[in-house]
Amino acid sequence: MSADNNKKSVWYKEPWPLIMIAIIVTTICWCGISLRKVIQQRDFPVVTNYYADGQEINQNLQKINNAITNQITASMVIDDLLQEVHITLTGNIETWPQTLTLNLTSNIHIDYDISCKLHKVDTATESNLTAKYSGQLTQIMPGIYTIVLQNSNNGNSSTDWKLYTKDKLDTGITLNF
Repeated sequence: MSADNNKKSVWYKEPWPLIMIAIIVTTICWCGISLRKVIQQRDFPVVTNYYADGQEINQNLQKINNAITNQITASMVIDDLLQEVHITLTGNIETWPQTLTLNLTSNIHIDYDISCKLHKVDTATESNLTAKYSGQLTQIMPGIYTIVLQNSNNGNSSTDWKLYTKDKLDTGITLNF
């Protein structure tokens, strides 16, 4: 063996210890920068009334359960020519409300959201088990919508009800929910 192979070099002249030290120093610097950023741009705590939100959720569930209990179903058709929506309701309701609220919420575009008041259409052959409603819509774009139909709030939680579904909406198609 030659004398050059047995000779050891000084540690600080080797590349591996310097690379390992550079990784540690870089990590400490990034931790310091991240910590400084977190302290300077602190998120504010969420301030909300959790009790009121919980009450609202319970009221929505009560409305949905009222619709199920009363076996309320809806059939909806959108007339493209007149820009109207026609809804036929069936269920075990003694007196149907005079107005309903229809909310069409687009899952993609917030600009396509529509809220519409529906008024009861009086028909001579109408029974207590069915009711027909009609309302005027603005331009509706075909797509997937969350559809919420509820009676206008009269404040009585035992008679309020709500139907909802998520479906593809287009003109001329009958949608049952």
